Amino acid sequence: MKLPSAKIHTNPSMMVRNPAQKPEPPTVTPERILLETVERIGHLREGWIAVHLHLSDLQARYRDPSYLRIAVRVLDPRITSYRSQILLMGNGDIVVLGRNIPQEDFANAIAKVRSLFGEDPLTQTDPGDGSDPFETWYRLDTEFGIFLDVVKRLNQMEAARRKSSAGQPPKPEDLNASRLRAVLSTLESTDLVSQVRRQAVALVGNASTAEIVYQEFFFAMDEVKKVIAPNIDIMANPWLFQYLAGVLDRTMLGILARSKARFHPRGLSVNLNLSTLKEAAFQAFLDTMPPNQTLIVEVTPVDVFTDVSGYLAQRGALRERGHKMALDRLTPQTLGMLDLITFDADYFKFSWTPDLARARRVDTVKALREMVAARPDSCIMTRCDSEAGVRWGLDMGITLFQGRFVDAMLAAVTMAECDKSHLCTFAQCLSRRAVIDGPLRGECTNHAKVDALPSIRTPRRSSSPPSPEVVANPKEVS
Repeated sequence: MKLPSAKIHTNPSMMVRNPAQKPEPPTVTPERILLETVERIGHLREGWIAVHLHLSDLQARYRDPSYLRIAVRVLDPRITSYRSQILLMGNGDIVVLGRNIPQEDFANAIAKVRSLFGEDPLTQTDPGDGSDPFETWYRLDTEFGIFLDVVKRLNQMEAARRKSSAGQPPKPEDLNASRLRAVLSTLESTDLVSQVRRQAVALVGNASTAEIVYQEFFFAMDEVKKVIAPNIDIMANPWLFQYLAGVLDRTMLGILARSKARFHPRGLSVNLNLSTLKEAAFQAFLDTMPPNQTLIVEVTPVDVFTDVSGYLAQRGALRERGHKMALDRLTPQTLGMLDLITFDADYFKFSWTPDLARARRVDTVKALREMVAARPDSCIMTRCDSEAGVRWGLDMGITLFQGRFVDAMLAAVTMAECDKSHLCTFAQCLSRRAVIDGPLRGECTNHAKVDALPSIRTPRRSSSPPSPEVVANPKEVS
């Protein structure tokens, strides 16, 4: 389609000085693609519906790019079987265009995204005038002009944003096929063992001590990115990143297979893509594991969404060999999206945030309490960076915890029991416990102690748990 001249951003004075110079084409942005699409379908509007999700109005913590990409992926499998287009705008909004999509399917897909952000006030506000601050629907056969104006405003806002950031340091380049090849080439010749981290999951019983159930092994992705892709936004293209993630999965399995540290814990977990579990490299890794060691494979809800049958098959295959499956990166709001019990994972990992202690929605806290009651030995509270998260989880009935608070307790016991603790600081011990190889580990003079998983002292439970309606905000202890 030939673009209207008014939409071509050129410098007229330069055109006069150099008649042979061609106009510079406009920058390709999601806003530009949306505008061209809307202009193209303007003469054939019947059956077209557009939905504008105002995610730029969410609170800052929910505008994290990872949240927005998850929202896009939640939408994708539900409506791409129809003629549709999903675009993530530069400001964080999502616009969905579809033709002849059954109203119920479209509404259900949008509802899933809404539930992702169920704790944000934007999803709960009712202006009283019939509008919805979270989403706006347009029937293009009758509201084409209104929607076209909205799209033009989005283009103007994005142009202004780019102009204001012109003097700032250049952003990382988006991942594309050629850059992916370069990243893979670097990865092939790089040993990432120094970028592997480990973190314990502790079981807090009725006694005053906690026992370590297993250790999770994962890449410190910020450090990995600095090594293999320092100037590339590896998350920019979800499909290319998915391929890269598979290569990183195999890299992790290779590191664990040759690392003596992996043989220490009786239980170890690793976060993998479902597709990796079907590969020969994963089966070979299982064959190297000692018979008394249990592997917990952690997968994300988005991965499960896209291949439920694959998840069920791999879960069964793992259990046949004595291993387990965990659903990772859950939030209490996830309970509004999924009936997690039906997925029958061995563990469900919920992320702690201080906002949970002052949750606005009674049903959120109630749903989590019911989930814990149904599967008391399966729910893990992760990202417990202070005692507050552990105390809140205990009051909810959770007994499994992971996070920096648990790490700190382990480091404290290590320092107390190590006869060489006078040679290092608490912070050094904490950081050395987190790695399995590399310079940090080399600085430690007592590997047996830094690898040990001793019992740790735990916070006491509250005398009476808070009700779902009024959840206390415990004082945080760092």
